[in-house]
Amino acid sequence: MKNPILATYLRLSRPDAYSSEKEESNSIRSQRLLIKSFLSLYPDLLDMPYREYVDDGYSGTNTKRPAFQKLLSHARAGRIGVIIVKDMSRFSREYLVLGDYVEQMFPFLGIRFISINDHYDSQTSLMSSTDTMNAALQSLVYDYYSKDLSRKRSSSVAARMKNRKFLGPAPYGYIANFQEHCYEIDPELSLIHI
Repeated sequence: MKNPILATYLRLSRPDAYSSEKEESNSIRSQRLLIKSFLSLYPDLLDMPYREYVDDGYSGTNTKRPAFQKLLSHARAGRIGVIIVKDMSRFSREYLVLGDYVEQMFPFLGIRFISINDHYDSQTSLMSSTDTMNAALQSLVYDYYSKDLSRKRSSSVAARMKNRKFLGPAPYGYIANFQEHCYEIDPELSLIHI
């Protein structure tokens, strides 16, 4: 591998409520600070060329994230030597996807994978059966959490719809009645005849 780069991957499912489309999420900034603080303890990593891959506003259950796909493309091309993430759930919340990359693809490609909060470093981990089981259980918890959260959100939306409660911004031609928690036909638009 010729001059392999140190790749950091940052991801957040939904942008923070306080950030605009032009500015990045607070969570992305805090992930970056955590990784830079971690790197300051490892001079050998600081000497490597550095590249950041960021997916702000993408779910970890979806592998069609733009920066994620670019990271994998660069990894397959042999351009990456180390990948660092805040925790494994930032990389993927899908149990099988995470396992395939961390246990199969990255070792095959000679890529060191570091997950800071999970205290996982493929270079120092001997991948004993305990380490393998721990990584598998953590990724299984991430996978279950995403599916459970999705199920709860879907049932909440269904309950609100059943009770005719307000769901969000009004579609075109309607206005939101916040007191009644419902949509009403916009009287100004209903007067317009085509």
